[in-house]
Amino acid sequence: YKLLLVLGILRIATSSMLGARWQPLPWRVMVQYLLLILWAAARELASGLPPASFLWFDPLSVVVLMIVMGQLARSSDVLQWLGLIASLACLLQGAAVITEVLTRGGAARALGLAGQEALLAESIARIFPWALAVLLTTRSKAYRALVLVGALGGVYAVMGSGSRGGALGLLVGSLMMLVLTAENSGKVFQRLAILAGIVLVLLPLAPEVFVDRVLGSLDPTYRTTEVTDVTSGRVSQYAFVLEMVQSEPLVGWGASGYYDEWRYHNLGRATAVHSAPLEVATQFGIPAAMLWSLVMLSGVGAGLRVARIQPALRVFGIAAAASCLANLLMMMTAPGAFMSMVWGPVLLAHVLWLRVRQPEFLGSSQGDPALQRIGLENPA
Repeated sequence: YKLLLVLGILRIATSSMLGARWQPLPWRVMVQYLLLILWAAARELASGLPPASFLWFDPLSVVVLMIVMGQLARSSDVLQWLGLIASLACLLQGAAVITEVLTRGGAARALGLAGQEALLAESIARIFPWALAVLLTTRSKAYRALVLVGALGGVYAVMGSGSRGGALGLLVGSLMMLVLTAENSGKVFQRLAILAGIVLVLLPLAPEVFVDRVLGSLDPTYRTTEVTDVTSGRVSQYAFVLEMVQSEPLVGWGASGYYDEWRYHNLGRATAVHSAPLEVATQFGIPAAMLWSLVMLSGVGAGLRVARIQPALRVFGIAAAASCLANLLMMMTAPGAFMSMVWGPVLLAHVLWLRVRQPEFLGSSQGDPALQRIGLENPA
């Protein structure tokens, strides 16, 4: 996202100097996000406690990200850039994780370039469908080689992180891409067989932490360390949080109120609610959680509509939908409901949908010349 911000700012600056028309922005999604933030801020102020820091920093980064993505999507070239940037990011993260495994061993959870285990896996799972989109559409052998190596690096990085949510998001997003972009059932079977073969090859090379945390959660015989709770305390946390939601279902407890209540009951070190919908429901009420969930789902719908209506963008529309679905599934067991990294896939899906609804930004409905110029096949 930092690289996208830099590219977007440069693109906006050059376009403004050339007097180019601004790309329409997904204001509907942005208004929904701001409504959630305003409600959260009002709830925090009403509680009389110091407002949480995310109420100031997250909205700013989301607004900047929306503007940047809107202007980057001015031409179809950005779709190729996104896929290649995603591939390069996966490759760099994979190299960083391999270095960690070689120096520290495979028993510890790898941090990668993200600096945090869960963020490492979740960020890769969000961008992985875009890398697959380039792999499935480009005619360039060099691009295919880059994407393939980057994809393998990304898979290994997720394994090294030991993140169960990240592994689930990566698997679901990849399956959605491989199945929905296939021309027929025979192609689906062929791709799934190749995927199964890759998994069987990678499993013996998986770091110990992946076998212990991920496979061990499915089958205790894979466990290499003794644990009293394979859910890492999530079940007990969810039970406590659900009691809080039942007592304040409409307005919640506020972001600071949850931590105060946790400490009041002497439950140890307070950690963030590891489920974004429950996090929003606990802090700001069930209506806010329902709105958050609907907006996240809307990204899946926007991507699928792009795939259905514009043949030239079919694969990329499915990539947007797969990214949003993986994002939503991962956030079921992860905190950070208002982070720009969480809202990025949704904003991008709606930007693509706006492009389809604005034919002057696309060109002919029979295909986008920019796609053909950069070596992408035209499914139409």
